[in-house]
Amino acid sequence: MKTYKQFIIEANAARELDEGIMTAGAKVIGKVLPKVVKALKPAKNVAKKSVFAVTRRMGIGPKFKAQTTTGLRGLTGKTRNLYHGTSSDIAKRAQLRGLSSRTSEVGSRGMQQTINDWEKYAKKTGDKTFKRPYYERGRAYVTTDKFDAETYARKTADLKNKGFFRRIGLRKKVEPVIMKVGVPKKDMRVAKMAGKEYTVATKNIQPKSVEKVGGKLSDESRKQAGYDKLRKDRLSKETNPFSRRQIERSWGGSSDKK
Repeated sequence: MKTYKQFIIEANAARELDEGIMTAGAKVIGKVLPKVVKALKPAKNVAKKSVFAVTRRMGIGPKFKAQTTTGLRGLTGKTRNLYHGTSSDIAKRAQLRGLSSRTSEVGSRGMQQTINDWEKYAKKTGDKTFKRPYYERGRAYVTTDKFDAETYARKTADLKNKGFFRRIGLRKKVEPVIMKVGVPKKDMRVAKMAGKEYTVATKNIQPKSVEKVGGKLSDESRKQAGYDKLRKDRLSKETNPFSRRQIERSWGGSSDKK
């Protein structure tokens, strides 16, 4: 039989062994855990972005915020409130995801270049008057004229409502709306009509409010008046015969057709 002294010695030895194991385990965990957390961080970020992407597509989640990093080109200085005419479904999506590019579409402009191409061109030619074009990729159109924005909204809604699924009633018809947006003045590039139309990088356009277009979608007199106005404005700035024919076809109004 063990004496009391032997029991005490063995208990102390067992306790010291346990403490040694725990200390060694803590050291191993302290070294390994930060590496595991660092390794899992990309997966965590991907999962977070995936959740945001899904929720935004479902029409829920945080609203879009334009980039405001100090020092980046076009993001410092004063801002202006302008208008963007579109359809109700696009406006709803823009509140969550921002506006999509309208200068990257096929046929949106006869010439499509990327930002690197233009920088390379300027560097190679040494052209000191070089300016980035308004139709560079990743930009959307805005205007100072609210009536023009209404006309663009009506045209967009009309085109969408002519789609097959909307015509047979499987998809809800859209309405024309005018979005008020905030844009940095330094990133405004004069577009098709000087003093009225501009393009701005989509990441710099901050949606503010959405307003339904006055009158009904079937209000042909107001719609045609808008088409007439845009056609006259465009033709007054365009001298190329081919471009003039395209304008007349796109914005055929009820008067002054040639």
